[in-house]
Amino acid sequence: MPTGMPDHQRKTVTATFRVSEHVYVGLREEAEKQDTSLNTLVNQLLDVHINEEVYLSRVGYLRVTKPTFRRILEGSTEEAIAQAGRSSGCENGKSITLARSGALTLETILQSLYMFAEFGGFAHYSEIDVQGRPVIVLMHDFGQKGSLFISNFAKAAFETIDRRPKITMGERSVVVEL
Repeated sequence: MPTGMPDHQRKTVTATFRVSEHVYVGLREEAEKQDTSLNTLVNQLLDVHINEEVYLSRVGYLRVTKPTFRRILEGSTEEAIAQAGRSSGCENGKSITLARSGALTLETILQSLYMFAEFGGFAHYSEIDVQGRPVIVLMHDFGQKGSLFISNFAKAAFETIDRRPKITMGERSVVVEL
């Protein structure tokens, strides 16, 4: 996952909070399901809240259910979907990236793409290294029209930094080779 700061550079502090019993039980159960410590889970939840949820709500980000997004795609023309992806990737990608990090770089575009995919619920983001070059795989369940939207979003986002990656679409995936 791309982040603003490597884990080894993040300082931690000790803090004590009171939470209701049902919240504590829910957190403990979720930590067990994820096979992680309660501390790690709470830190991850707070990190997502502060670095993604709060920020995206301020800039007008709207979350919709996957079935709703799927219906929107199904009812739209391919041309309209491609245009929406390009517009979102260029305008929103650029403004959100600049507002969040103050710079348009490969790293900050990757961070924004990760946030779009994972927080927005559009896709599962994974990044691998192939012969020293990053390859981004975005897995989703929106079919060919979903791939069309996501690929155009990614293409436009990378064009804001004058990058022209090779983008390959599948029925349930988009692969971006940088």
